[in-house]
This record gives sequence, C-alpha cells and structure tokens, in this order.
Amino acid sequence: MVADERRPPDLGPRLVLRRVAVEPRDPDVVYACNTALYRSTDAGRTFVPVKGAPGGDDYHELWIDPDRPARRILGTDQGAVVSLNGGATWSSWYNQPTGQMYHVITDDRFPYHVYGAQQDSGAAEVPSRTSLRDGINMTHFREVTAGGENDSIAPDPRDPERVFGGRVEKLDLRTDQTQSVDPTLLSATCSAATGPCPRLLARDPRVLYFAR
Repeated sequence: MVADERRPPDLGPRLVLRRVAVEPRDPDVVYACNTALYRSTDAGRTFVPVKGAPGGDDYHELWIDPDRPARRILGTDQGAVVSLNGGATWSSWYNQPTGQMYHVITDDRFPYHVYGAQQDSGAAEVPSRTSLRDGINMTHFREVTAGGENDSIAPDPRDPERVFGGRVEKLDLRTDQTQSVDPTLLSATCSAATGPCPRLLARDPRVLYFAR
C-alpha cells in the first residue's frame, strides 16, 4: 500500500502518533492514529476522522484481528476500547483503572498519599490505603490543579494539605484554592515566547527547588 502523495495527509494540528493499520481483507482501507482515528478508503490518498473523544484524546495503536477483522482493539491514553463489529460501536474505557503517568511522588503522612500527573486527564491524588473493606475506589481520587498533565508535583513535607506543582502553582487542599508562585514570572530570560523551558521540582522541609 503506497499513496501517490509525496507528503502525508493533513491529520490535524498534532501529527505525532502516526500508527497505521490496514484492513486485512481490503488493503485500500487504511487507519491512522492521531488525536482522532482517521480512515482512508483509497490507499492513503485521503483520510476522514471516524472516531474521536470521548474514546480517548490521543489514539496510539489499532490492532485488527487478521482472522476475524470485525474484532479490533484501539489503544488510547486512558486505556483500551474494543469493537466486535468492525468499528461501528466501541466499548468504554471507564471500566479500566488505567492512567498514563508522567511523574509520581508521595507525601509524608500516614498512610501516605500518592500524587501523579497523567496524560490528558490532569494530576490526581489518591491515598495508599483506606479503612474500607473494598479498598481504594474512584471516590478516593482527587484532582490536583497544581500539576497539569506532565509536570512535577511536590507535597509540602511540613503540611500535607499544601501541594506545589506545575509551573509553579500552590494548591491548598483544604480550600481547593490554587495560586501561582512562579519565581520566573518577572524574568525576561525565560518566557513562552522563547519556547518551553525545562522544569524540575524538588523539596526539603524548608526549601522548594525549581528549574525552568
């Protein structure tokens, strides 16, 4: 399967995933994974989107059963969805306890809480254990607004209800208030105009270290 075009088709603003799958019984039908799932019926010359959110904001991989092509699995940021009718309908990823985590850290309370920034779903906090017979469930997860989707998080070792994260923000878990405390806001040497700057959060009981 080779398209006549010398340039790849326009699949939206973020052509970053670029996984391709071909229908086992029709080589002219091609799928491309990106921020939506795209399908071509002319061997890759043109594409149209056939699936988008809420099935997952980014699509990474499409597997089609070569013996039973109606059965297929689509891998997304939030988990996997399954179709048994050639993609006409798909299962949900809400039944899967999955998350694509970038950075994970714990605080110093007992039992400790775990914090992490996750792809396309924001940052979250969850206790390491509970007193409930059924253990940890979705009601124990809490949004951390000072984390973003791929940034570091640093709980205050002196006050577990205070969390630093992102670029840098301070979140008070008692009031759910978030405040920007970025020390580079007044600096002309690093700004959005110069492109992304590296970030790192580290901590000790008295000092918050931040590199940008």
